[in-house]
This record gives sequence, C-alpha cells and structure tokens, in this order.
Amino acid sequence: MKHLQLWAVPLLLVLSCPSFADTMIALYPNSSGDNFAFLQRRPGFSVGVSGGVAYTYFYDGAYAPGTTLFGYTQVFIGEAFAVLGGVGHELTSLSGTLFVSSITLPTNGKDFTANVVVEFSGSGVTADTFQDIDFGGSRRGKIVFHYIDGSYFPDAFTTAPEPTSLLLLGTGLAGIGWRKYRAIRKAMS
Repeated sequence: MKHLQLWAVPLLLVLSCPSFADTMIALYPNSSGDNFAFLQRRPGFSVGVSGGVAYTYFYDGAYAPGTTLFGYTQVFIGEAFAVLGGVGHELTSLSGTLFVSSITLPTNGKDFTANVVVEFSGSGVTADTFQDIDFGGSRRGKIVFHYIDGSYFPDAFTTAPEPTSLLLLGTGLAGIGWRKYRAIRKAMS
C-alpha cells in the first residue's frame, strides 16, 4: 500500500497532462455578428481566432422540424494572433473554413440533442515577419435544440469532456471514497 501512495501523486500528474485540450472551439447561434472562436496551443505555438459564420448557417432564430443543418462554410475572421517561440504576432490575410457534422432536426416535437464534430482550418500571415501560418483542429460535442411552439431553437456548441479528464475525475472520486471508507472503518475499530 505504501508503494501505491508513493506513486499516486506522480501518476495523477502524468494522467492530467493530456487532459488539457490543445484545441478549443466555440460556436454560438448567430444573432448579429461574431459567433465563432478558436484557440490552439502546442509547445512553442499558440493561435487565437475570432469571427463569425454567415447568419443563415447557424442563427438564433426558429428552425422548422425536418430541416437539415450544417456542413462546410466560410468563417469571416475578424481578428487573429499567434505566439511563435514566445513572440506575439498579429495575423493578416486571414481565411478559414468550418465544418459541422450534418444533422436533420426530428419531426416528433421534442427537444433534440445533436452529437456533432466541429472542425476548423485556417491560415494567415504574420504582420511583422510575413510568415505563413496554418492552423486547425476539431472537437466533438453537442448542440441542444429546444422545441417551442412548433420550431427548434438552438443552444451553443458544447464540447464533450476528454477521456483522460474523465479518468482523472474518476480516480479522484475513487480516492476520496477510499479515504472515507478507511476513516469509517478505523472509527468502528
């Protein structure tokens, strides 16, 4: 048991390292402007992008039952930055494409949760050194559609927890349970 306790902290630290996502994607129903953000981090490289997709691609209004949504679309990038080797750069000459798994809204008149994959790929040029930068990534998650008065209204895209995060959470809960069990058992002795 003592050996397990000695290795528990280093093991948890190693398990937690990959649990921090290297790619984050935010997509909200468009009400009148920017509704997209992308952040990617790797050793020596970070990039952040904000912008929006066409209003008709994913808006905050009503969708009719049976409507098929998503696929590929252009992202209109408002701002972007990159950190390369610890040096920050503004990005210009920006372009980006977004893909969201196609779904068809049901006709049963009930709330609907769509499991989707969101993928983004983009490129730009550093404003000061004129270096070409390509970036992109994907995330799995869901979009909930609420059925109200004969139409569907969407929530924002939310990402699914990564398996390593769930393992780390489970390990922590098991450890807490084990300590409680031992404390109760010791109190009863």
